[in-house]
Amino acid sequence: MLHGILDRNIIKDVIKGGALDSVGSFLPNTYSNLVLWLDAHDSSTLTKSANRVSQWTDKSPAGNTVVQATGGSQPLYVASAINSRPAIQFRDDGSTRFLSKTDAVSLDYTALHGFIVFNRLTDLGASETQFGKWSPTSNLREFRSLINSSDFYALQTTSDGSTVVAANVSGAVSTSTNYIGEFNWPGSTTINATKNNGTNVSNTITSVFAGAAPLTVGANGNGGEPFAGYISEILLYKAALSTAQRLQILKYLAQKWAITIA
Repeated sequence: MLHGILDRNIIKDVIKGGALDSVGSFLPNTYSNLVLWLDAHDSSTLTKSANRVSQWTDKSPAGNTVVQATGGSQPLYVASAINSRPAIQFRDDGSTRFLSKTDAVSLDYTALHGFIVFNRLTDLGASETQFGKWSPTSNLREFRSLINSSDFYALQTTSDGSTVVAANVSGAVSTSTNYIGEFNWPGSTTINATKNNGTNVSNTITSVFAGAAPLTVGANGNGGEPFAGYISEILLYKAALSTAQRLQILKYLAQKWAITIA
């Protein structure tokens, strides 16, 4: 087991701007092709008023910062959320709240590997998009990390912008429980998903459609299918990570957010 206990004998905290930026000597940008790194623990990346977040700055070299100019759609910053650590809360008051960014060349991909630290607070009884490039009414479905309508953590993708292929991790995502979701498409014909480094679920796909959908956090690209819960950290690589690399990232996230994983 990789335990989410901050053991002083194996972890060195590097504090920058009030944020726990590294575990040991590791940082997520150690590995190339990191195109999204959203970190609620780093307060310097958050622009907010009355704890409503209008901007979450991307810490990756790609600069894919997500924003929300409309006050009524801005999510809530919560200082003590996932194991007393910060998070951004989406749909805290029953209103759909999300952050987004228009498509960019840096988000063109030939492989994908993503991670998300989250806690589902309310079961909305429908699919809940956590993040991705997924705009159904524009027929620009590409990929998304979500809780599906069966309450499973899942990766959904398409090869044509329309026909959905999913890797659904069995076992309901409980409310008020902390998770690390992980998904990947290694650039071949398989997609994979797992939560808390448990059983890996795969499905086959001919390719993954790379279109022009916006990058969105907390809902789909049209502001629909919202997620109701906390998100503390998101990492997205447009690369096929090795086993050693993904385990290093999981260890970093588990220790940083005090989440026990398999």
